[in-house]
Amino acid sequence: MAHSCIPLALGLVFSQLGTTLTSDLPHFRAENGVQQFVVHGKPFLILGGELGNSSAGTATQADLILPDMARMHLNTVLMPVAWEQTEPTEGQFNFSILDHWIDVARQQNLHLVLLWFGSWKNAFSEYALGEDRHKALSTCAGSKRDAA
Repeated sequence: MAHSCIPLALGLVFSQLGTTLTSDLPHFRAENGVQQFVVHGKPFLILGGELGNSSAGTATQADLILPDMARMHLNTVLMPVAWEQTEPTEGQFNFSILDHWIDVARQQNLHLVLLWFGSWKNAFSEYALGEDRHKALSTCAGSKRDAA
């Protein structure tokens, strides 16, 4: 009998835990006929800045750029994250640069909005096509010339 109550008790604990975790996520709410963006339970007005496509490439850039943005009284920064930053070699992941940007943003009381370049940006991936990369690049380059 006692064992049959365990799944119910765990279900209640996990359902409350899920509510606690998701209730603090940013969301929109309607109040007095107006939509409000809510962050940490309070209406939030984004005073944002945007970084250029190659501005978030190093930890040093985070140390220089984010304090400047905080001094301009911004509260949110849109920053690009390129695939090659997190997977510089196929199958080898490194989130240290992104982690550093997040740490510096927190120190500066800034929110980050990540613009995720899910495959690659502005070019072909260095490893996605393996050995057939050069053949694919020359085929694409040829088709561009033919179309012009």
